[in-house]
Amino acid sequence: TVYAVEASSMAENAIKLAAHNNIGAVKVLNCIAEQADVPPNSVDAIVSELFATFLFGERGVESICRARKLFLKPGGRVYPGVC
Repeated sequence: TVYAVEASSMAENAIKLAAHNNIGAVKVLNCIAEQADVPPNSVDAIVSELFATFLFGERGVESICRARKLFLKPGGRVYPGVC
């Protein structure tokens, strides 16, 4: 399963696109990363697009670091590496 986490209303578009293209392996979650309904220590990789002023405008670094601690398996990777 691929988890696509999006805090904005764009999550609804992602859900529709995944359904329209029969992409069942993608589970779109409309929330911030730290609140995602994902089992602890179950993620192989976290891939992030971070917009804003040097990652701090949307508290991007903080969010990715928390998600890493909550969800990343031992030996997992974060892309881009920010933590």
